[in-house]
Amino acid sequence: MDEHNTARHSVDDYYPRTDSGPEFSDGAPGGQESDGSSGPSYGSGYDSDGQGWITCPNCGSRIPAASNFCNLCGHRFENGQEVPFPLPDVRIDGYLVDDIASFVAVNYQTYLTKFQKIAAGKFSFNWAAAIFSSSWMAYRGMFRPAFLLTLIAGALSTVLSFFISLLLIQANVTEISSGHMNQINMLFYCLNIGVCLICGILGDSFYWKHTRKILDRFHCRGREAVSNLKLARSLKAVGGYRIGYLGLIILFNLTYTDALTSVMLYFLNRTAGTAL
Repeated sequence: MDEHNTARHSVDDYYPRTDSGPEFSDGAPGGQESDGSSGPSYGSGYDSDGQGWITCPNCGSRIPAASNFCNLCGHRFENGQEVPFPLPDVRIDGYLVDDIASFVAVNYQTYLTKFQKIAAGKFSFNWAAAIFSSSWMAYRGMFRPAFLLTLIAGALSTVLSFFISLLLIQANVTEISSGHMNQINMLFYCLNIGVCLICGILGDSFYWKHTRKILDRFHCRGREAVSNLKLARSLKAVGGYRIGYLGLIILFNLTYTDALTSVMLYFLNRTAGTAL
């Protein structure tokens, strides 16, 4: 594929976004239409559930990517791997979309489009990141950013609660009016909305940075557009979603919140005792 033809292709040419998941032909790589030549044609792709598939180089039937032989004709792959075949040379910032899709796995069609926008300098908003914030980050394997976000958001909320309570103690307020309570609730509501908006605005950028970091670990940038089942398996093993990370961040969030509340109550009780 020459440089000019490559420039005209986009992610949607090979990874169409449909309600029922990606649709690929059984022909050429990545869903390209067969040129009508005789004999089996090579191809690869992903089902709607993110499971990869390849075509048998002997009979052309579609089989799971992890297969060591063809269930239809019995053809065995060399050294337990598939015979390499050309991939569509469609890239985002130098990375093959096949490699990106292997790493992202779940809902990869959406993120290919998002990453393409970010690489082109366009804006991309992530509603999942806005709604679930640190939980979404952990789910997508970004445990460190999720951990830091939980620390910062929890600390801000606790400090704000502490100073509001401290002001009430110093003013000898024993009962808060409904109007003041609404103002306090609105303050915390605005804080939460601010955190959600920041996560939604930066979520895709953080995920693209995380994806590029992992792809660079496997030397994916600028590699030849040829299938590599071992690489695809490795990317799938470290990518996709992380239920374990999600559980850890939820558990940490609950424990961290309880610890901050206990510390805040301790200092408030000491402050109240000193005031009396």
